[in-house]
Amino acid sequence: MAEEVFSWLKSLPSAPEYYPTIVEFRDPISYIFKIEQEASRYGICKILPPVPNSPKETIIANLNRCLSSQTPDSSPTFTTRKQQIGFSPRKNQRPAQRSVWESGVTYTLSQFKQKAKQFKQKRLNSNKELTPLEIETMYWKAQAGRPFSVEYANDMPGSAFDEAGAGQKLDYMTVEVTQWNMRRAARANGSLLKFLKEEIPGVTSPMVYLGMLYSWFAWHVEDHDLHSLNYMHMGAAKTWYGIPMEAALAFEDVIRTHVYGGQISPTEAIATLARKTTILSPEVLIKAGVPCYRLLQNPRDFVVTFPRAYHSGFSHGYNCADAVNMATPGWLRVAREAAIRRACIDSPPLLCDSQLLYDLALSLSSSGPNRSTYGPQSSRLTERLNNDIDAFVKRTFMLDVMHNNKLLDALGNGSPITLLSKHMSYDQPYKKAGPASIFSCVACGSPCYSCIVIVQPTESAAHYLMLNEVVNVKDPGTSLSGMV
Repeated sequence: MAEEVFSWLKSLPSAPEYYPTIVEFRDPISYIFKIEQEASRYGICKILPPVPNSPKETIIANLNRCLSSQTPDSSPTFTTRKQQIGFSPRKNQRPAQRSVWESGVTYTLSQFKQKAKQFKQKRLNSNKELTPLEIETMYWKAQAGRPFSVEYANDMPGSAFDEAGAGQKLDYMTVEVTQWNMRRAARANGSLLKFLKEEIPGVTSPMVYLGMLYSWFAWHVEDHDLHSLNYMHMGAAKTWYGIPMEAALAFEDVIRTHVYGGQISPTEAIATLARKTTILSPEVLIKAGVPCYRLLQNPRDFVVTFPRAYHSGFSHGYNCADAVNMATPGWLRVAREAAIRRACIDSPPLLCDSQLLYDLALSLSSSGPNRSTYGPQSSRLTERLNNDIDAFVKRTFMLDVMHNNKLLDALGNGSPITLLSKHMSYDQPYKKAGPASIFSCVACGSPCYSCIVIVQPTESAAHYLMLNEVVNVKDPGTSLSGMV
């Protein structure tokens, strides 16, 4: 019997799809930057590559190698988390909140695939192939019904891509040997994450995900409101929902008022969403006037989420995907505010946007317009895109310098400074922990790479500041250095 599709699902608008040429596909950052102004209005988009996927046998071999590297006995196994579907009013649970807990079960790929297959057959109980909209309807009915659980192997460091080089001829190119390989994408040419000194799992290096029917990912934005890139290697489809950046505040207000009855503050709403346990039907958002878009990701599809775009979704059955963050220069428009929001919910920073901007801007002076690792570009379109990116980066860099010059000028008007020993090392402005964490804004907690300045305060000014206990000076008798 066919499942009656919800009317609101039938009218839910679709996010755009893009089909890059082989030349456009050579440079992921340039291509995403090219479509960003249009695609970001939907929060998410789908990109279909012009080259094939690797053979399934290669994907499975890569994945087993990846899993073996993560276990003490080098066995290709993994554990899962259980995710709640539905909710129980008797337990005073919020309708949009879902529980997640460790399953304690270890699987091989074939074992998890078999379990996922059996669960799907039992749950759907249909003699015919259901359409994606029918499965979507059943998912939202299940989320409103009596609780049960599904399993999801998520946030596992690694990838189903190999670290193969890009030296193959174009005639034999697969996604794996391009710069879209998830092991390379975060640090591809033009990505600001290329300049991060340390690896951050899930941000600069990929995570692999193994799902089953109804495995979900809750409404969230990426760390620091970065872009994300998701690639599906094999298996059943995923449904994605996206909300554009311009509607982020309206979305957070719906969470605050609809889910919590106005009993939490806007900041608490952001903190709640950051826990990644909020499942809310797009129907609620549509009724509240919040724009929401959908797309269906199939094997060999890339999905891009844009800065400050909330997104959510679920799987239609057993599947395997990779995800990683990236940052086109377009991310710089929201980076500073993202750092402040992160500080407001007491989440330590993972990176410093100013440092990445300065490193990228300085790198342009030593690279020509043709920066592709594929060799000289013959495409005028590609060259024009690179020139547009360079101009945007340089303009952003100069605006940042001018802004910080104004901040530094305010020193003479009583702005707070912190005194440091002149012997203190300044060559590492920020680390996640350690002494260098003093280079953070006293107001918002975000790293102040671009605001570091060495000053020589007068003796009376130094005495005053020491009396107010805002100094970190080993030898008060020496000349002092300062920092804002």
